[in-house]
Amino acid sequence: MSKRMDGKVARSFETVVEERFGPAAAEWGLAGPECDGIVIPTVEYRAIGLVYCWKFDPEERYVTVSVRRVVGDETLVCDLEDLVVTAGLGKRQQIRQNAVTLRNLHQAVESQVEWLARIHPLVTGPDAADLMRRAGAKVW
Repeated sequence: MSKRMDGKVARSFETVVEERFGPAAAEWGLAGPECDGIVIPTVEYRAIGLVYCWKFDPEERYVTVSVRRVVGDETLVCDLEDLVVTAGLGKRQQIRQNAVTLRNLHQAVESQVEWLARIHPLVTGPDAADLMRRAGAKVW
């Protein structure tokens, strides 16, 4: 893969996430996007006590989403894949992450938007903390 293509994918990451996830984020009352690219490109959407953090790893060329929930005085952080598997909604391999090309980036973001739509009611519901702990959430 050429460096030129890598740069194009990295430069497109924020725009693709905003285009694909922005409508769902607005529907769910999330503010954003907040973009940061100091270490790795990230795009965050947030509501009170909830953050969806999209990340693009330019070296490995993949996209991931983590979910951050504040529950009491704890902050739980869990990857989308772990939540999907723990909730019994699907297998890890069903969630696209490959972002080697622009086409892959679009497919990965679209895939993860679809999985977030399935998991969103669970991570905003009354049993969210239990699900996240069972999924191996990190606690801050």
